[in-house]
Amino acid sequence: MEEKDFYWLVGILEGEGTFLKALPSKKNKISIQLQMTDEDIVNRVAKLLGVAYYKCMPKKKHHKVSFRCAITGFKAAELMEKIKPFMGSRRQLQIEKVIASYTFPKKYKELPAIEVLTYMHKTLSLRQISKVFDCSYQRIYRALKQTV
Repeated sequence: MEEKDFYWLVGILEGEGTFLKALPSKKNKISIQLQMTDEDIVNRVAKLLGVAYYKCMPKKKHHKVSFRCAITGFKAAELMEKIKPFMGSRRQLQIEKVIASYTFPKKYKELPAIEVLTYMHKTLSLRQISKVFDCSYQRIYRALKQTV
């Protein structure tokens, strides 16, 4: 995702997004959802997230047709970690609560700190290393902090 698209997405999700906690019976079912009447906006968000969007028929006559897209599970958790620093304080708190309700799959719990350090010796930035491991740079930073 290009940088300008990322910041555009942050703005849309700050204003119109919904961050949903996992149910006690489904710890891996957190989600980020967007629902609005502007199909072009929802379509763009869906493309950026790599998901489909769908039409929601109005429940009452005076309501408009809306469109919805959502991302769930680990992908939602990763995106929340990436966008959290750019959100307002209310949204940051909401994201923290959602992530706290999520149980990360075992394969994502810890990054191999030794492998991260070997990439550091190649003089790569945290962002470049995060692309290698397909995760947020904050997770790389936390993995490095654990080795010290």
